[in-house]
Amino acid sequence: MSGLLAHRKYWETKADRDDRTDSRKEPAEVAGIETGNATSHGSYTVRIHMHLDQRIDAQKLRIALDKTAQRYPYFCVSLKRNEREFYYEVNSRPIASGLEHVNGKGLLLKLMIPEESFLPFVRSNDGTPGIMLSILIARAIERIHPQHEEPLISNYVVNARPMLKANETFHNCTNRVVFHYDDKIRKLPLERQCTAYRGKSIIQADEEVIIRGMTIAGSMAQMILDIPDFSSKAKIAMEAMAGTYDAATYMVSYVGRWKYPQLGRHIREFWTEAPVGPFPLIEVAAVNGKIFVSFLQPFSDRRYYDALIDELKENGIEYVECGTVPVCVADIKD
Repeated sequence: MSGLLAHRKYWETKADRDDRTDSRKEPAEVAGIETGNATSHGSYTVRIHMHLDQRIDAQKLRIALDKTAQRYPYFCVSLKRNEREFYYEVNSRPIASGLEHVNGKGLLLKLMIPEESFLPFVRSNDGTPGIMLSILIARAIERIHPQHEEPLISNYVVNARPMLKANETFHNCTNRVVFHYDDKIRKLPLERQCTAYRGKSIIQADEEVIIRGMTIAGSMAQMILDIPDFSSKAKIAMEAMAGTYDAATYMVSYVGRWKYPQLGRHIREFWTEAPVGPFPLIEVAAVNGKIFVSFLQPFSDRRYYDALIDELKENGIEYVECGTVPVCVADIKD
C-alpha cells in the first residue's frame, strides 16, 4: 500500500471506530447559520457558529431572517426526491430561528490564532494564511508518518467567482488548488516552501485554467443529470467524487477576512462545521483580528491536531485552544 493511501486508509479505519458522543448545549449568544445541499449519501450542509459579545434580540433576529429570505429566495427550499433525481421545491414555511443540533460523524477541534502573531510570520515567509496552514499541516502529518514515501497531497479550496467574472452569483463556484508536499518541497526551508506553493496557486488559479476545469465539471454534471434513473446517477456521481477523495491527504478551505466590520467587531468566535469525509478538513476564517481554525476530522485520535500545535510552538506562533466538540451537521437519510 502506498504511503498516501496508507494515510487515507488509516483515517477511514479510525472513522469506523469513532465513538458517538452526546449532543451538546450551546450558549445563548451563539448565532447559527446553515446552508448547503445534500445527496442520499450524506449532507453537504455547512453550519457556521458565531459567538457574539451580547445576547441576540429575538425580534431583530426574526426581522433579519425575513429580510434574508427575501434577498436570497434560493435558500428557502425543501429537498425532494422522485424516481429520477433529488430536487428542490419552494418552501414557504417560516425560517427557524433555532437549530437542532444532531451529531454527525467526527470531531471539531477549535483553534484560535491571533492575527498579530500569525500574519507577520506568514509575510516574513512569503506566504498567505491558507498556504501557510497547508504547509504546517503537511509538516504535522509528517511528524506522525516520518517514513512516508508518497507525497502528502492537500486540496486547497479557492473562490473561482473572480476568474469566472461572476462575483455576485450564488452558485457554488469553488475550485481547488492541489499541493504536493514531496521530497523536493520537504528539503526546502519554510520560506521557499511558501514561495513554491504560491507559484502553484497562481498557475492553477489562472483564469483560463479555472474556466477549462469548470467547463469539464459542467459537462460531467450535465451528463449525470441526463441519466434517466436515480440509482445510476448516484453511482456515477459517487465514483466521480471518489477520485477527489483518493487523491488527497487533507483539505484546507480559507474564506478570507470577514468583510462586514460593523458585525465583525461583535464576533468573539467563528467556527465552521461541514460533513467529515475520509480525511481531515480544515476550515479557516479571519474575523475581528483572530484566525479561527476549525479542524474537522473523522476520528477521535488527536495526534495530528497535537502535531499542528507543536508546529505552532516551534515557530513561535501564539494560539488558544478553544475546545473539542462532536460535529453536529446531520447526515441526510433516504
